[in-house]
Amino acid sequence: MTTRTDYRDALGWLRLTMQQDWEARGQLAMLCDPVGLVDALTDLLLGMAAVHTEGQPEDYLDYMTENLDEILDRHDVSEEDQ
Repeated sequence: MTTRTDYRDALGWLRLTMQQDWEARGQLAMLCDPVGLVDALTDLLLGMAAVHTEGQPEDYLDYMTENLDEILDRHDVSEEDQ
């Protein structure tokens, strides 16, 4: 079960990611429950997707699936070695 601490850690993770504070995010990763963090991140992000798509998070997932390469290109995210 996802705990309150997991949700707090997830919000911290998202804020640190937004701020591009990779060092602090790495420290948080060492302190938190990784399974709880992933569960809380999933809940939060799909919950936001549901809110922004009037209860249809599948619409968000469909949009991201169709546009992921274009979005990553705009933000200059490179391919990993294959």
